[in-house]
Formats: sequence, structure tokens, C-alpha cells
Amino acid sequence: MKKSDKETQSEIYLLREKSVETQIAYLMGMCRIREAREIFMTRGNKSADLYGEKLKRFNMDAAWQMLKIKLEYKEAVNEFLKTDIDPRELILLFKDLYDTSNNLKKMVVGVPTTFLRNYLQNFYLNNTSTPEIEKKHKEAKDAIRGLLEKLNAKYVSELRKDPNKEAEFMVSTFSDISAKIRGDRYKLKDILSLVQMAIIKMYIEADKDGDMEPKVLDFFNEMGSTSGQAPTAQSTAISSLIENRSKQLYIEENEMNEFLRI
Repeated sequence: MKKSDKETQSEIYLLREKSVETQIAYLMGMCRIREAREIFMTRGNKSADLYGEKLKRFNMDAAWQMLKIKLEYKEAVNEFLKTDIDPRELILLFKDLYDTSNNLKKMVVGVPTTFLRNYLQNFYLNNTSTPEIEKKHKEAKDAIRGLLEKLNAKYVSELRKDPNKEAEFMVSTFSDISAKIRGDRYKLKDILSLVQMAIIKMYIEADKDGDMEPKVLDFFNEMGSTSGQAPTAQSTAISSLIENRSKQLYIEENEMNEFLRI
């Protein structure tokens, strides 16, 4: 209340609480995920026809913040599994996987400039290379490979039911990568081809230390290889894979051959 010699003036202020969506977005942007989740669960719209989709979107936002800012890769993977993540975004986190995939390049606008290593460099004060960055980068790649394995199984199952199924994914405003992916429609089998090729590349990279041989063998057996030998060399392993295609193998031959020439 303001007073003067001549009159007394009163000012009334109307305070309005910000919407639940605005509060959640603010907290998510600050990476205060636990507080955002509490508001979402206690005050969010739980209408049956909206809640499931909103929950997926919340989990997607949380996953990206965990991955980019908190560097909590296992936790991020757990959140991604609750969503309809576009696996191309996951593959594009790694420059080597992008550089060696012509099919993926055709689905991307321009040339990506932000990769997982950039998030790590920002976290470690823009250092281009430190032991901790390399350690965290490997940890992230292992976690994402595990996620792609689960998505591979999911997509194979869906394609058994509908071989011509179209790919449908959701995006997050907290992803720096989604804007680089073309908005064209694709068949799920085309996306699965990218997923399976990325998994194989990751296996081959990890097997340089000789500790992934059983895992590689299991994957090739699942995908239809009948060679009976653990693939420890690119040429023999992938050539055998091409020759022994099964209904679970969706890798395009041109993508495989291009990788062999690298």
C-alpha cells in the first residue's frame, strides 16, 4: 500500500502459478529431473488418452539430459527404453558410425557437427583429450550398443508381424541431433538395417582387445550366420553374414560392402 499527503492509493497484485508444463520444462532444462518427475507424477494430466504419450515424452527429455549433461549413460538407456527413440539419433552420437554409413548420410541434412565427444569436452572444460574423456566415451558407447541390441530385437519382432511397417519415432526438444534427420517417411526395415550395421561395427571395434568374440558370435548366430566360427576379422565374418541371410537380418548389402572397403 502506498501513501501520500493527498490520498491513499492501494495496489492489488494478482499472482498466477505457472502451468505444470512450464514448471516441468524449466526444471528439466536445469537438469533437476527428480523434481520435474515429482511434479509430472503428482500434478500432470493423467487422462488415459494422453498420459501414456506424455510419460514417454517426459522420459525422452530426461534421457537426453542424463546423457548430455549428467553423463549418466546407464540411467539414460533405461529412460530411452521407455520411449520411441529414433535409433538414428543414437548412432549419430558417434562420428565414426556416421562417417562409415552412406545410407545414414542420405537420411541426414547437411553434416552433423555435434557428437557425444562434444558433450564430454564441454563437461571437462573443453579439453579435447583426457583419459577421463576416453573412459566416459567408451562407457557411453557400450551403453548405447546395449540399447541398440534391445531395439534390434524389438524391431525384428515388429517386422515379423508386419514386414512393411513404417518407422515412427518421437523427438525431444533437448536433443541436438533430431533436427539433422530428414523428415521423410522410411520403412522400419530400412532403419533396422542401420541399427544392425552399427551394432556390428561396435562389436568389431570392441573386439580389438579380444574380449568381445563370444558376443559377436552370439549376434551373428542370431542374425543367421551358419559359419560356426567366431567372426574376428571383418572380411570373413561379414562375407559369411551376407551369404547366410535369414528373416532376422536386414542389413543392406551395399552398406555391408561399403564398410568392407573402409
